[in-house]
Amino acid sequence: EPRPADTGRNDRGGRLWISVGKDNGDRLTLVQYQGRALEGAGDAFVTVRRLDKGLISEKITDARRYLLDAMDPRTYGFHKLYNSKTDTFEDRVRTVYSASTLWTLMKLNDLKRDPEIERRIPKIAAFLLSMQIQSGPMKGAFYYSMDQGRKRRAFTVGTASKAIFTLLDLYRRFGDKRYLKSAIDAGDWLLSTQNQDGTVTENFEFFTSGEIKKTKFSWLYHGQVLSALSRLYGVTRDPRYLHG
Repeated sequence: EPRPADTGRNDRGGRLWISVGKDNGDRLTLVQYQGRALEGAGDAFVTVRRLDKGLISEKITDARRYLLDAMDPRTYGFHKLYNSKTDTFEDRVRTVYSASTLWTLMKLNDLKRDPEIERRIPKIAAFLLSMQIQSGPMKGAFYYSMDQGRKRRAFTVGTASKAIFTLLDLYRRFGDKRYLKSAIDAGDWLLSTQNQDGTVTENFEFFTSGEIKKTKFSWLYHGQVLSALSRLYGVTRDPRYLHG
């Protein structure tokens, strides 16, 4: 579709208003004011945007409360989906969101020490460890989720990669070698998913029939694996992670 033509006009105060057409058909209005171009809202108003430390701090506090509310009080895992109509979370807790939320909470605690977060960190970490396979051909992989106490036998490289980020941060902070061992096991499993061309098989799902479904290829997961192996190499100096 042709891009809308740019137009310009002057208002009564002599200020220049320019309407600029975007490639998607939308338009952006700019108005001249004291030597600057400000974003217009309609034909007679100017958009005023405000951002300061107080507002940022307020949003961080709100986000902290939401994240803590998203934690399941029985498992200490984290829900993904929230229903605003019923004010409830889904029953399922997901490993990847538990790992990334734990990492975020530790960063929030760095910003401002929070006893509530500090009490929850070891319990969330314990949930993360409990979702990892300890033996067999899938050793090191993480169950994708838990629904009413049942672990879903699906394993993605993205979940393992995000878990590695958090596990290495836990090890750095607390020196507990359980976290390092868990990260190494996850890294070894990631290496086992790698194909000869360097790509990775992103997802393994086991069905009661015995069938195993494998899917590939995702650039997103590929990048996460690359980042996870790089971090493992930085901590362990194991050349396998560098070559992988």
